[in-house]
Amino acid sequence: MDSDDPIQSCQLIGFVGILIQLVLAALSFSVLVYKRFTERPKRAWKIWFLDTSKQGVSQFLAHVINVAISIHLSANIESDACIWYLTTNVLDNTLGVFLCIGALSMVEERLFEPNYTHFKSGNYYTVLCEYED
Repeated sequence: MDSDDPIQSCQLIGFVGILIQLVLAALSFSVLVYKRFTERPKRAWKIWFLDTSKQGVSQFLAHVINVAISIHLSANIESDACIWYLTTNVLDNTLGVFLCIGALSMVEERLFEPNYTHFKSGNYYTVLCEYED
């Protein structure tokens, strides 16, 4: 590489970066809608919305945190923000998921006795568990 060539780096917050993020968000949401129409038995729209909103909010927060960490690290270490985003995202989706599963299991087992099914993750009771044909 010639020393006169400008260094090209990825921009997470530029026009193209935000456009790509919006396209990926729309694609992710469309996959959830497709899943809703093809699942058997079909969950009621209310249950689907509760499940999807939990996933959407948590993924949005994780994304914002990963972008912030990536921008901070790339500014302090003078490296590509996209490389840091990939690193934080992979760590979040592997190690982070295992930590969350462990924490949820520990909370359910130690804080709630087995007869407290109202607090069991994924239990929406028979009132909310309406299925559509």
